[in-house]
Amino acid sequence: MSRSTLLRLVAGVLIAAVLFRVAAPPLIGDTLVTAGVRSPGIATLPIISDIIQERLGTRTIEPAGTDTTLVTVEIAAGTGTAAIASQLRDAGLIADEIGFIYAVRAANLDGKLQAGTFKVSASMTPTEVATALTDPYREPTIGVDIRAGLRIEQIVAKLTTLELPFEPADVLTILRKPSAELIADYPWLDLPKGGTLEGRLG
Repeated sequence: MSRSTLLRLVAGVLIAAVLFRVAAPPLIGDTLVTAGVRSPGIATLPIISDIIQERLGTRTIEPAGTDTTLVTVEIAAGTGTAAIASQLRDAGLIADEIGFIYAVRAANLDGKLQAGTFKVSASMTPTEVATALTDPYREPTIGVDIRAGLRIEQIVAKLTTLELPFEPADVLTILRKPSAELIADYPWLDLPKGGTLEGRLG
């Protein structure tokens, strides 16, 4: 192969690469984005990764809204990233499913999202939402030792000596008049109608 033929070949390859880089985003950018969701390896290829990033724009960093109210989200065991994205989109907690999936990958959280209960808000970025989904929310618990034989009033008196996020008087009401929901949650208590929780705490 002559030197001039080789130069023409190299120039042709360079021109084709430049034309592809310029023409691809508007013509096949969305196709590449979708292909990158199905096959993550595609999104890491030179030039193609640039096209995908350009096509995604701010979809990976924009929150769904400005509401800072924390919303409880339940993620079932075995739910994949795409299904989680769909669930979050339906709940109005992310603006874009594909943007969320790419944000998860960019933060190296693919496969690290957990099942469980989470608290997230629409004002969080996709990366912040994804990060929250790696650490299930747990209701705070407080352990209190109760000596056997104490009356309800004595138990509540003990609670008044502790630093608690609720009023001991509210506990007294619950112990004297347990709700139907509480009784249903603990059927083994076998409470008679109108009965209190006296003698059933420990």
